Amino acid sequence: MNSNKSTNIIPYEGNSFNNPIELNVYEIKDKESLNYPEIGFIIKQFRKFDSNRKKIIFHRGKTIYSSDIIDDSSSKIKLNEVYNHSLKDFSSKSEEDRFILKLYIGELVAFNLRKFRENWRISNRGNTVFQALRNENWELIGDAISCEAFEYEPIIFEDGSFSLIIEPKHRLFMNYTLRIEDFQNKLAKASHIIDYCPIECIEKTDPYTLCKLSNPEYLCSKKDIKQVNKKPTNYLITKDGKDYNIKEYSNLDIICPRTDKRQRLGDFLKDIEPIIEVKRFLNDEIKSYGYPLERLRFSFDFRLIEDVDQRRKLNSHLRLTPSKKWNRFLTISDKLKNLIDPLGNKVRDDKFLEFKLRKTLFNQLEDTSFLLHKRKSSFPQSRLRYTGPYDRNGENKRKFERIKFIVISFNDLNENMKKNLKFRLTSTRTNYLSVPNLFHIESELISSIKCDNKAKITNIFKIIKEKKEELTKTEALCIIAIYPVKTSELVDSFKEFCIINDIPCQGLNIYRLSDKLHNHSTMINVFLGLYVKLRGIPWIINTNTIEEKLIIGFHKMFYETDVGYCLSYYNSRGIYINGKAKFIPKSDFIEELQKDLNEINEEIQNCIFLGLGNQNKVKDTIL
Repeated sequence: MNSNKSTNIIPYEGNSFNNPIELNVYEIKDKESLNYPEIGFIIKQFRKFDSNRKKIIFHRGKTIYSSDIIDDSSSKIKLNEVYNHSLKDFSSKSEEDRFILKLYIGELVAFNLRKFRENWRISNRGNTVFQALRNENWELIGDAISCEAFEYEPIIFEDGSFSLIIEPKHRLFMNYTLRIEDFQNKLAKASHIIDYCPIECIEKTDPYTLCKLSNPEYLCSKKDIKQVNKKPTNYLITKDGKDYNIKEYSNLDIICPRTDKRQRLGDFLKDIEPIIEVKRFLNDEIKSYGYPLERLRFSFDFRLIEDVDQRRKLNSHLRLTPSKKWNRFLTISDKLKNLIDPLGNKVRDDKFLEFKLRKTLFNQLEDTSFLLHKRKSSFPQSRLRYTGPYDRNGENKRKFERIKFIVISFNDLNENMKKNLKFRLTSTRTNYLSVPNLFHIESELISSIKCDNKAKITNIFKIIKEKKEELTKTEALCIIAIYPVKTSELVDSFKEFCIINDIPCQGLNIYRLSDKLHNHSTMINVFLGLYVKLRGIPWIINTNTIEEKLIIGFHKMFYETDVGYCLSYYNSRGIYINGKAKFIPKSDFIEELQKDLNEINEEIQNCIFLGLGNQNKVKDTIL
């Protein structure tokens, strides 16, 4: 296989969706009567009862789509009493239909993975991106558990052909158990907790299981934790209106929530006595799971990994090399090359095609490292903190000697918030995370203004314009905007003003500003955003300085009917050149993006961006 033509895309033969396909559509009668977990449970019931049937079933919002529903399972959950049923045609000609067909293909892939009996668990990660996760072959890395996973996203073209984007990766979970006293203080730092049933049963290896507690990715929030007591022998558990100590409670009989099997609780608890009980909050009513859980896993968070060497090891583990990614991709694509599909699609066996729009290249690219001042790091924030705005040869890339800040708040800030923000923007105290220490530059807070009505915002616009006109060539003006939790017309008009007048503005949600636990990481992200908006590039590509390269950065965000995307151009020495941002209807996205890329290519051929002049030949290959 030609490495220059290797991508992480699997194309499939034919134009399967050019002709309409018919799907069963179940729309809920009373939109307030069912919540999303209940809809998910209905779908799980179909998969459980009809696991050997060739049918596809998925949902979008509160509407269920299916290639087939058999009478047996339909009668079991009384689907027709809750939903209105109809048959609808879907084809690739309509953008709205293509979205539904992407979900159809996503579930088609999930169905095929499940039939391998390798315990793949597939979940929709949002829109049309799916995650496949295996419960087997877990690897313990310090305080974290790593398991094999990959994400995939279907692509459907207007001519009816389709492909799959495959992204191999690792999925991490925390290995903490709340039975160990040293780990109990981690509870205050975790944002979510994953509960895991202590009972070893077949449900844990069944991808169609209806038992929530068998899924290692099921999350419960911290408010579900009733109590953590360092002295478990004194911990009382209330059940059916009566209090039990741990020893008494362990001798009670319990009923498994899935199998209805009754056994003594103590038989399932293999180590020391349990010290925690988890309760569910449903419609403001507290309902217990019925027994203390043996282990609660934290959702993975680097902030919970205190050992620096362990963090580095996990970073290295997460960053798959191109060769490892490619080998993983080949293994996954081999499983998916013959999909069982009512439409009879089959993957091309002769070669992998290269598409113009793709997420990641896994071919034999240079093993480039992101460097700043000859120091490697995995995160732009860390590179920025260690080296500031310098290139790998130590040359100062600062375009300014002083930054002047104006803080605009749309909420009342308490004294602690004001003090913290001022210190972050101006303090030169050693080892303190602040703008002067991070950027190695002087800074000044020239004004702090509250904006709570339309009359004030007009005056604020005037003040900002005046301050901008007073700047010298070595000074920059930046706005820190403290936004409310919910956006408003006032906030939108302020954002529009900053964009039109080319004034760097970094927004900060007041909730994040008041969050002491995450304040440090929040401010790092704020400073990184400011650095980029001041035309700084927080990393340098480790390339030969003799051969200049143009780097194109791309980001997109899909909304209900529109898409926003931006392109940034800079050279391999980290010098920002130009950029553009657009907000357009979804239907125009591919056409507009291709137009922008063609314009960039034309300008590159004319040597405009690189500043090399016509005496140098520009290579045709663009990475």
